[in-house]
Amino acid sequence: MPEKPTAAKKDAPLSETRLYIGNLDPSVDEYTILKLFEPLGRIKEFNFLFHQHGPKSGQPRGYCFLEYESPQATWRAIRALHNYRLKNRPLVVSTASVSI
Repeated sequence: MPEKPTAAKKDAPLSETRLYIGNLDPSVDEYTILKLFEPLGRIKEFNFLFHQHGPKSGQPRGYCFLEYESPQATWRAIRALHNYRLKNRPLVVSTASVSI
């Protein structure tokens, strides 16, 4: 009989330096996010996602990923910007899963 997946096996580990930033207003652009997060630490990587197909092709997806060089900067950003109101929406800022 095949083994059932456990929570530990199916859940990807969380990164210490990569952030998920969600609940973005469609009018928010990359520049706005970078200017908001840059003062909190040195950014290593930034992925702003757009719809690739369909009627929303080319429009922002409403979330992005940002990676800092240090875990300390990551936690500073979470403390400072989670629930921060940007364009009248509270940002969701949390650690992101690491793809294996």
